Amino acid sequence: MISAMKYLLAPCLLLILSTCSPSPPMGTLKEKDLIVVSIDTLRADRLPFYGAKRNTAGTKEEKWSLNWIAENGTIFEHVWAPASMTRPSFASFWSGQHTLEHGTLGNHQLVTAPLYSEQLSEKGYKGTAGVANWVLRPGSGLERGFTELKVFVNRKEPRLAQFILQKVAGSIHSNEKQLIWAHYMAPHQPYEPAEKFTQTFMNTAGIKGDKQTLAELHRNPSSFNEEQIRQLRALYDGEILTTNEYVTYLLSRLENIYQTAGRGTLLENAIVIIVSDHGEELADHESYFMHSKSLYQGVTKVPLIILGEGWNAERNQVDISLHEILPMIIEGVSPSDDFFVATWHNKFFVARDSRYTLIHNPSQNTRGPSEPPGDVNFSYPAVALFDRETDPKELKDISNQYPKITKQMLDKLHGWHQQQKSVISEQEQLNAEDAAKLEALGYASATEDEEDNFAPWTAEQWEPNL
Repeated sequence: MISAMKYLLAPCLLLILSTCSPSPPMGTLKEKDLIVVSIDTLRADRLPFYGAKRNTAGTKEEKWSLNWIAENGTIFEHVWAPASMTRPSFASFWSGQHTLEHGTLGNHQLVTAPLYSEQLSEKGYKGTAGVANWVLRPGSGLERGFTELKVFVNRKEPRLAQFILQKVAGSIHSNEKQLIWAHYMAPHQPYEPAEKFTQTFMNTAGIKGDKQTLAELHRNPSSFNEEQIRQLRALYDGEILTTNEYVTYLLSRLENIYQTAGRGTLLENAIVIIVSDHGEELADHESYFMHSKSLYQGVTKVPLIILGEGWNAERNQVDISLHEILPMIIEGVSPSDDFFVATWHNKFFVARDSRYTLIHNPSQNTRGPSEPPGDVNFSYPAVALFDRETDPKELKDISNQYPKITKQMLDKLHGWHQQQKSVISEQEQLNAEDAAKLEALGYASATEDEEDNFAPWTAEQWEPNL
């Protein structure tokens, strides 16, 4: 049995273990170029270097495939996103702040916090971005610091790389400092991998990975069998393989530009980041396949690989949050969080330390987040505790067995929440067409009771059901 004493000793054990884990290099950007390749909806454990049995990442021999990148860079094992939606997560990534600090809590709220992209622009970096997700479009607030940010949605996504390559070629030859952001969308629903990858992992004939199918699975799980759920997961994995081709093409051609400019290899000139904004539920909880309702590990644990000078081919066990990445690389600020919180707006919370996960629904709202499909609940318990060592998918609530640990986590979450200084950013003015686009992506265009805040409970407010 897990004892409270063992829990109290965990920080000491973690300190001992951390000596065996490499400490991340600090402030490695210096005057180098920065290349950020982000992949929307990429769940960490669907990649072979995070334990997946399927090879969704190309071959280790092909330079710049995801598998090659993992072999040659620093893989961070435990990276936590602060939200289950794209714009809030990237607002955190680019600002270095948690969502409850910068205030962008949904995909329809403007990003107003100061951004590292702006800081780099002031230092002479030329910012070029191609993004395949409409919520990152110019006007979102995330275009700041980029000379150009262009959106390539749906079938235009393959053009994203060529746009970036054309825009940066001349300035690379002129030795201008580069900030490049390529954001790919393929793993996001609808799951429509490149035709050659549709049947890679199993026969997927007879099922579609569109929003309607995924919503119906959530509404009526009994109408789907296990074979169909495996088919949907196979389509999702095929999308990761599709994205691997996009990434390989972009980075290999980018390296060619540096070489033809007489500047050597890409990694002699740049720090490269591979990261995701969030993952996907894949029906781990309540037959829900998408992500915007969920704060569980499948959605909020994301991949991170960093390559370049100072970043060795190794695995780093230090827990890190999405908003700590750029401060670490650009400013040399060591990741210091030992408690990781993700939120849906300011109403549903998940808190994690190095071992345990606390789910908290202080409002005791039984419907759950008001995200599509809106006619189906995704209900969070008021309080639940999970041990990720024995239960990585966070399925078995142990709060009643370990009330002391649960109360410690509640108090820490409550204290963390009290320290946040969020000024909620203004709402984006969405017309009917824009609202429909958000809905098509599986997001609510607005949320009910957005003005309501639900502070996490203190330990005294919760009593175990013994």
